[in-house]
This record gives sequence, structure tokens and C-alpha cells, in this order.
Amino acid sequence: MKIKLKNKRIAVYMIIFILLISNTGCWSRRELEELAFVLALGIDKGDDGEFILYAQIGKAQQEAGGGDGEGGEIVVIEGKGKTIVQAYDQMFEVANRRLFLSHARLVIISEELAKSGINRILDFLQRDIRIRSTTLIAVGQGDIKEILESQPVLGGITGLAIKDSMRFNWERSKILRKELYEMVRDIKEGDAELTLPIITMEGEKVAIKNAAYFQNTTMKGTLDNKEVLGLLWLVGDVRHGSITINPNPKDSRYITLELMDTKVSINPVEGSKGLVFHIKVDQQLRVADDQTNLTVSQIEQEVNRYIKNTILETVNLAKEEGVDFIGFGKRYRRKYPKKWDEDKWIEKFKESEVIIKVNSIINREER
Repeated sequence: MKIKLKNKRIAVYMIIFILLISNTGCWSRRELEELAFVLALGIDKGDDGEFILYAQIGKAQQEAGGGDGEGGEIVVIEGKGKTIVQAYDQMFEVANRRLFLSHARLVIISEELAKSGINRILDFLQRDIRIRSTTLIAVGQGDIKEILESQPVLGGITGLAIKDSMRFNWERSKILRKELYEMVRDIKEGDAELTLPIITMEGEKVAIKNAAYFQNTTMKGTLDNKEVLGLLWLVGDVRHGSITINPNPKDSRYITLELMDTKVSINPVEGSKGLVFHIKVDQQLRVADDQTNLTVSQIEQEVNRYIKNTILETVNLAKEEGVDFIGFGKRYRRKYPKKWDEDKWIEKFKESEVIIKVNSIINREER
């Protein structure tokens, strides 16, 4: 009797389990028809000072099915308001579906808005629990709506194509990549000023290049691609990719080298002559294309010079602008907690000395 009762209970539990899976595992057609899947958001500021919110929407069926909407069918709607939430609410007057933000892959903040401060944007992104913490954040130069409405060169949907392009180029050490949780962490912890990648239009194509640096939550300036690479070395985020150098500016012969393993250490030392940051870079490379007649040792010396100059350009920019986006303050505070004075740090940072030592090692077997 007990065995039969036990079997009945097991059968009931199995039925309940199957029903739960069938009810939660997929979207019904009716639910799909009521939803508009937002793939990317753009936040701008109008001439009247009001917020403009753009939403790039893809087919609900594409997203619900687990795909990335490769068909490329999208529409960009917009709302306007005194606050970002009011602008978001106004979009419902245009859309005939409920906006679903959990699938947003990208948020683009206009350069004009970034220069006036992103506190309100940060508040909106943190308060809306539907926006994933892994959503990518970037600064947009030019017309944000034009960026979202552009057509990727190889097809697909702009928001998804930008997300993929940012990942590929970040892995190749070409750009910065910042997710929402990283942006929040950088601002709250204050260990280094915020930096974000820049998205712009070049003709009819979207380009991801350069970077914006902030002081607190206000954009103060930009880094070019070489300065971005210097920053990646400084924060230990150089992954793979390649560099091309010209050993002799009077000669048009170049060497392209693939970046392999990278090790970076930064050690602040404060003595009687002031504060000195000792930067040591160990960089392994492989020669991919060599138009010169240099020996391996000579190439390594040229690479050492290139890496040192690239890092120094980035450090000098940070010191000249008085914005510690390279995180030197974090390293000083951790080593000298009793000497740390946030109010006086920038002056100390600007007066500090930097000594860079680079040790490049070329894989001779693959040259």
C-alpha cells in the first residue's frame, strides 16, 4: 500500500514538473504579438534641453527563438521628455507593443549629453532592473538615430552587429569595451576615472574607434586609437591583435607583429625626490610581415621603443589634462594608504615621474 502511494506521488510530481516546463520554457504567440524587443537604446539631448530616447526594435519572433535577428528587420522609435523615464513612457504612444528591455545589447550616450554629465542616465540604467548588467555602453558622436538606423556592411541588425564588432575588436586590442556593471563600478569605487568607447558614422558605415574619458561623471576629452592602446597596456587589458611599426621614417618599409602574451606591472615609489611610477612590460610577439632586413634583436629594440612611446603618450595626456583615467591613484592609495589625500592627488599625479621598461621577446621559431 505504501509503495503504491509513493508511486502515485512520484507520478503527480512528474506531471507538475512537465507542466511547469511547458508553461515557462517558451513564448506563446499572443505574448510575442504584445512585445517589442528592444535591441539597442540611444540617449540624446534636444535643443530645448529635454531628453530624447531612441529604441531600436527587432522582430519579437527572432529574439524569442534565440536568434540574433539576422534578417535585419528593425525600426527605431523615439520618445521625448523632461526626464529619461518620461521619454521612455512617451515611446508607448508610438509603439503598439510593450517594450521589452531585457534583450538590449547596447546603450549609446550622445557626446553632447556625456559632456553635460551622465548622472541621470546612470540612475535610469540602474533603476530599471530589466536592463542587463552586461549591456554594453558607448559614447556616440554625431546623430544617434542615424547610427541606430544604419545598415551593417555584412547585413544583420545594427545593435547586434556593433555588439559583435566591439567584442572582436576588443579581443584584437583595438578598442575599449565597457559593460554597465563595469561603468557603475568605476564610478562608485573611484579607483580610475571612467573611459568609454566611441561610436560614430564614417560615410554610411558605423565605426568604433577612439575613446572618451570622464572626470567623475562628465566627459572631458577623447583618446585616439594609439592612446587607447597605451591605456590597454597600462590596465593590463592587451589581449591579441597586431601592431605595425616603421623603424625608419625615411623608408617606407614596415613590420607587422602579432601580440601574444603580455605582462604588465606598475609600482609607485615615493622617496625624497618625489613620486615615481615604475612601469614594466613583458611582451611576447610573432613576426607576421617583415619588409625590412633587421635582425630579431633589432626588431625587439624597435618594438620596445614603440610600446614605451605609446604608453608614455597616454600617461602624458592624463597628466596634462589632470584626469587620472589610467588608475595610478588606485595603485598609490593601495601602497601608501596613510599618505593618500584625494583632494591633493591630481597635483601629486601631475608632478610624478614615470619610468617605463619594456622587454619584448619575439618568437624566433615562427619568424
